[in-house]
Parts: sequence; C-alpha cells; structure tokens
Amino acid sequence: TVNIIYKLLQANQQKYALRNRMSFMSKLYEGAMTCDYYKIEDPAFQTKMQKGTYITMSNDTITEKIFSYIKDIFSNILGLVTYSVLIWTLSPVIVIVLFITTVVLYYAGKINADWTQKNKEKWIDKDRRINYVLRVLGDLDSAKDVRLYGIAGWFDRLYHSLLGERVEWSKKSEKRSFLAKLLTATLTLLRDGLAYGILIFQIAKGGLSASEFVFYFALIGQYSHYLWGIINTYNTMYSQSLGVTNYRELMDDKDKFNHAEGIPFPQYAPEIEFRNVSYAYPGANTNTIKDISFRIHGGEKIAIVGLNGAGKTTLIKLMCGLYLPKDGEIVVDGKPISAYNIENYYKNIAAVFQKIDMLPLSIQDNLTFGKV
Repeated sequence: TVNIIYKLLQANQQKYALRNRMSFMSKLYEGAMTCDYYKIEDPAFQTKMQKGTYITMSNDTITEKIFSYIKDIFSNILGLVTYSVLIWTLSPVIVIVLFITTVVLYYAGKINADWTQKNKEKWIDKDRRINYVLRVLGDLDSAKDVRLYGIAGWFDRLYHSLLGERVEWSKKSEKRSFLAKLLTATLTLLRDGLAYGILIFQIAKGGLSASEFVFYFALIGQYSHYLWGIINTYNTMYSQSLGVTNYRELMDDKDKFNHAEGIPFPQYAPEIEFRNVSYAYPGANTNTIKDISFRIHGGEKIAIVGLNGAGKTTLIKLMCGLYLPKDGEIVVDGKPISAYNIENYYKNIAAVFQKIDMLPLSIQDNLTFGKV
C-alpha cells in the first residue's frame, strides 16, 4: 500500500515541480528588471541577490524538489505508523530507542544547517568576487588592456588570493559536515545495535521463533529506513528553507522611488533644479558630489564639463532618477522626483551613456524596442 501511494505521488509531482521553480525564477528576474537601479550597483544588494537566487539555480533546489520532499515525508510517515504498531507488540523499548536516537540525529543536522546559513554571506561575497574576475578575464573587451598593461599576473594573484579565502570556508564547512555525518553514523550504529540486540535477546530466551526473528529483523531495518527518511528529508527541507528566507528578503527589499501612481508629467520641457544635492557611492568614505545646487530652465541647452571622475555621469544618473541623493533634493517642474511614477518619469528621458549594450537585433529594434 505504501509503495502504491508513493508511486501515485511520484507520478503527479513532476508536472508541478518544474512549473513551480520557473514561477519563482520568473518573479526573481522580473524583480531584478524593475527594482530601483541604485540597488544593482550596491555590493550589499548584489550579495543579497546572489543568496536569493540559490533556490532557483537548479532542479535540486527546494522550489522544484518541494513536491518530492512532501511525497517522501508522507510515504515515510505512513510506513512508520504501520511498522510502529507491529514492532510495539514485540517490544516498546525498540520503538523508543529508535525514535530518541533519530531525534538526536535531527538536531545534529539542524545545528549544521543553522551554521551554514549564519556564515553563508561570508563565502557568497568571495564567490561574487571570483566570478567577477573570471568574467573580466573572459571578456574580449578587456583582453587588449590585460596585454598592453601587463596585468595578467596581477589578476592571477588576485584570483588565487580570493580562491584561497574561499577554500578556507569550504574546509570549515566540510569539516562540520564530516563531524555531523560521523555523529550520524555512530548514532545509527548504536541505534540499530540496541534494537537488534533486544531482538537477539528475545530469541535467545525463547520468546521468538526463527521465522518471527526474521520477520521482526526485517521490520526493524525498514522502520529505521522510514525514520531516517523522515529526518533526512526534513533536515534537507529545513536547510533549503533558509534559502527561501533569503529569497523572500530579496523580494521584500523595498524600493525608494515611487512605483505607485504619481502626478502627471508635464507635456512641455520642465525646469530641473538641484537643491544642495550630495551623493556617495555605497561603501565610499567621501562624496562624489557634494552640496551642489543649480537650475536648468525649460528648453535650455547645457554642457557639463569636467575631469574624469569629477562626477558628470553621476550627476546625470541622479537627474535621470537612477540614483537617490544622499542629501538634498532634485526638483522637476517644481515637484520632487518622488512625486512622479518613476516608470512614467523614465519614459520622458532619453539618455545615451558612454557604455551602451547593443542587442543582436536590427538598428530599428535597438532604437525602438519594437515600439515602431
């Protein structure tokens, strides 16, 4: 009966599993494309994004495996209840021993999962840096600079330094995992040894026939299998559910620009004013732009001139509503940018930055994005 139910659940789970993961992934990418731009350049948000994407990266993650986990737990519980009744008639002590040791195994797995979640951010940051170095080294646009300025050695040292730091965290993680598995193996040996010992004692004193011994021997083995199946699956679910927490933290990260309904954008060239605006990039100790004020009248043409790194592009990104001022206010037609729906605000801006990405489409599609 247990096997029949298991097969029925297995047959129906797959059609929902992939669809579920794709749904999570779709929401994630939609959020990444529509969230405030300033987040994308923030290293802290990049780490949060990398942590949040783990549950959608493969078909072994909880967003796809959840149905399999539920199926396994349900069938194991059904088998456990059935076998518990049978073993209890022989010796309640065996059931109690098997149950207590399995609960201890559960907490051992939980402690290891909690440690991994607590320290995950420390090695995810290393992974992000390593991936960045590899991406730069594989970028054809960087190839000429690597050769002209002789920086291949510097990149090599940087990569191996980051890799060494990442390996140290892998060693710590593997060490804890090994200790947890060693504890599991030891407790499993003690658990099964006590259960089989009681069984042998029963047949030795004449309380069991040979056929009954074989029957209960098989029952205990299968009972242990069901118990371990529940604990192992639950521990895996618990560990991966912490990744769901990361996903939810990412999706719940609040935007600061106005994505709700805003005031209508003026149908004429509006006046733009910066009022004591300052801006510093995430993690920077100094402001790129400090206490700057100016006004551009409607229809006025302005050239902003300055040295590299003076903050010209930063200024334009602030004006475009891509960055938030650290201090001060940007006013368009007498209203702060936050008064406008930010998507509608973007529709009224045309910006061509130094670095652009051409899509592998026609010139018309690159200019209009299909809105001919």
